[in-house]
Amino acid sequence: MYLAVNLILISITLILGAIFLAIPVPENLGLKNYKISLKILSSAYFVIAFLNALLIGFDSSGSNPQYFSFVNLLVSSLQALLFTFTLITLINPSFVSRKRLLKNLIAIFTIPVLYITSYFLFGDCIFKDFSDFGNCITFPSFIFRFIFFLFYCAQLIYFLILFVNEENKYKQKLNDYFSETTQLQLKWVAYAFYFALFIGLLALAFQIFPDEKLEIVFPVIVAIFYSVFAIKYLNYNKLYLIIEPAFEKSNNTDVELPELSITKGIWRKYKAQIISEKYYLKEGITLEEIAGLLKIGRTTLSKLINSEEKINFNSWINQLRIEEAKILFLESPECTIVDIAEKIGYSEHSNFSRQFKIITGESPSDWRKKQSVS
Repeated sequence: MYLAVNLILISITLILGAIFLAIPVPENLGLKNYKISLKILSSAYFVIAFLNALLIGFDSSGSNPQYFSFVNLLVSSLQALLFTFTLITLINPSFVSRKRLLKNLIAIFTIPVLYITSYFLFGDCIFKDFSDFGNCITFPSFIFRFIFFLFYCAQLIYFLILFVNEENKYKQKLNDYFSETTQLQLKWVAYAFYFALFIGLLALAFQIFPDEKLEIVFPVIVAIFYSVFAIKYLNYNKLYLIIEPAFEKSNNTDVELPELSITKGIWRKYKAQIISEKYYLKEGITLEEIAGLLKIGRTTLSKLINSEEKINFNSWINQLRIEEAKILFLESPECTIVDIAEKIGYSEHSNFSRQFKIITGESPSDWRKKQSVS
């Protein structure tokens, strides 16, 4: 059974890894980082296939597994690195660099090199029961296995912090660039990371409490996760082209903002133009588009909004839209909530209702009823 489930996992990861390499990606500069992430993900799938084959070679039966298995730790550590980097690339296209990847790989492979060297020099012990600890502690190779285990624990904590920081930066970039972000949140990326983290913790528990049944169940969980994740990932490139401009540098010329008193005057002029022309009512309007209409750099515009309005672009646009909605509710009582939502630039009326309640503390229908009564 152990051999069968691992062979299935190896087959699935090899097939999916090959698909990631073979999938055609349009020749678009904006998809450059997506191509890189495909290669990283493909590497992750090939690595787990190779290391699981290696694991079968060490123990084809899967019976009586031992503590701090070197191969299991190597598989888990590499997968944690490759999956974390792949997922972060989806929310930060410029995150992965050769230097960063190489630095992490060197950190991972330093201990295995020391382990393998000591293994050939001094051999290794079989640690399947705590009564073996006294004997195993005299083997340098076992000490390196234990150090690798501690390193893997630290690695999981580090990757969790890293992902949370990058996710927060991603949300900030969305809010600084897009007027609507509901469809761009990429919640499935966060779900994928936390499930991958769960698998990592499961692998960690397996190192402390080795169990024959878990050694059969674990590859099944991994195979299902890898398959579902691959399907979701292959559909990502369509969304990638939408969010990618938020991470690019402005095409317009940005200028240094002058002293505060002058800045306020500059902002009053730009703000008056935005409101009088009602740029904010265009569905899906972005920071780049408004900056283009004002003939200034988007970074300059973003700084002005943040410094003068004390909120990000997304929040400010929503405030302007909700104020417009209030006017329309009073002037056009025959219009439905859906009609109003469309008129002020919302593609989904549910998002309009959510934003209206965040800003006013009431739902659109409740606010409207109160106004009609008064």
